[in-house]
Amino acid sequence: MTKRAHLRRLVAAGPINGAAEGLQALLGEAAENEADAAVIVGDLAAPGGGKESFRAIFRALGEARLPTFWVPGAADAPLSTYLRESYNMELVYPHLNGVHGTFAIGPSHVLFAGMGGEIVDELESTRLEDG
Repeated sequence: MTKRAHLRRLVAAGPINGAAEGLQALLGEAAENEADAAVIVGDLAAPGGGKESFRAIFRALGEARLPTFWVPGAADAPLSTYLRESYNMELVYPHLNGVHGTFAIGPSHVLFAGMGGEIVDELESTRLEDG
């Protein structure tokens, strides 16, 4: 991929819901159209898919070799599984960046930030991220 002075093309998608093959097709189109980065928002894994679903999605993102930033969704609980799998893939594929409660600097010094999950306004509600 040619390095550009400015971020010109950004692919955004979500929720993925564990559809690794669909994600691969999208990222193939992104490469053909010379996208500079990808952003994925919301529910990465398939409902109830666990670590194998995360691994398939992160593998598809990593093999695309495109700077990628994602924010998990409410269905990506429990938080411990999500964090373990995303951290492991960020080590293997340094161009991947999860931005759950944090930020990352992308191409052309663009800032990507996010807080994954579900916002609930009820003070007494139970947090589901550890579910």
